Amino acid sequence: IDRELDSWMDLLQPGEDLAGRILMSADSLDLIGMALKGLGHSMNSVDPDALAAARDLLLRQKPAVYRYGALAVNDQSELLSGNVVAGMTYNGDAAALMEENDAVVYAVPKEGGALWVDFLAIGAESQRKDLAAAFIDFMNRPGVAARNAEALHYATPNGAAEALLPEAVRTDPLVYPDARTLARCETYARLPPAALRKRVQAYASIVFGK
Repeated sequence: IDRELDSWMDLLQPGEDLAGRILMSADSLDLIGMALKGLGHSMNSVDPDALAAARDLLLRQKPAVYRYGALAVNDQSELLSGNVVAGMTYNGDAAALMEENDAVVYAVPKEGGALWVDFLAIGAESQRKDLAAAFIDFMNRPGVAARNAEALHYATPNGAAEALLPEAVRTDPLVYPDARTLARCETYARLPPAALRKRVQAYASIVFGK
């Protein structure tokens, strides 16, 4: 496309150049949350009117959506084939696609986005807790954690590993956004069950028409 996209509303109220070629997240929290942010609300809002407005916005957008789901991160990605020209994805996934094609551009919308973490845990009913703990310990060795972070294009919370990352990674705003960008973003709050239920209902009406 021949213009910069810098707002959630560029996706949520798309022009003709995006129609039918948008990919939106199939995660109910992300889909509803980012629509809320596009409308100027917190992604953790429990206001029924704000939630209804986000749902209605996403329903109006739906005819322009290619599909709901995760963007493939390989040379067969729909973003690289042209079936999708804009969509929601994670920064590390975008970085992997940028290695495949330097025409790919990633932006944190001006309204901000979600701050999140992945984590490793051991199931309460695991029969191999010692082995699982050993694997987590291995993944947290500084050298291993640094290699993992660099390969996945995501920041590491392991301070010793971060020190081992190449300077190009540690100064890459795609991996380590600056303070102004982070200030526009939020972490997900633990919402009351009733609020979660309303989001799931809104999500089902959007994605599945139920």
